[in-house]
Amino acid sequence: MKKTVKIISAAIALITLACLLAACGKTLNGTYESEGIIPQSFTFDKDGTVTFSAFGVDAATGTYRIEKDKLIITYSILGFSTDLEQSFKKNGNTLIIGGTEFVKK
Repeated sequence: MKKTVKIISAAIALITLACLLAACGKTLNGTYESEGIIPQSFTFDKDGTVTFSAFGVDAATGTYRIEKDKLIITYSILGFSTDLEQSFKKNGNTLIIGGTEFVKK
């Protein structure tokens, strides 16, 4: 009986740990557009890629990651890798990136 309880406890601990680790890897999916004067959009894929567009023209493609309340986009310009770090918040179908609101389309 004691052995069964230990096995069940260990299984619950492993399942809990797996769920916590899975929750750490936040991803986004879809296109989010701003509603301001300058039309901008971010298209995120679950594989970690992102494309930024302004005025309907793709401006930059790179990878992204979410760390707490920061969105970090890594892209290359002329062969040089650059990180862009912005404040980030998600609320339903709305993202706030660097103070600008983007709505999922």
